[in-house]
Amino acid sequence: MRSRKRRMILRRAKAGARACAELPKAQRMVVHLRQYEGMEFEEISQVMGMSLTAAKALMFRARENLRDKLSGYFGASN
Repeated sequence: MRSRKRRMILRRAKAGARACAELPKAQRMVVHLRQYEGMEFEEISQVMGMSLTAAKALMFRARENLRDKLSGYFGASN
């Protein structure tokens, strides 16, 4: 059973990485800066040369795209 759970987790992780790689470049960048670099949206907006509102909207669209791409792995969203 343990091996089965591990395979499922690995399959989901690979699907997540694949889904991120398929995002448009700007969406990939904002997800990376926020999730992996730990930047606040104010910093992201400066680094990417856009308004704070634009950076937040870009993250919203990235999350929506990821949710759509991964819905088969994680079920329907709330």
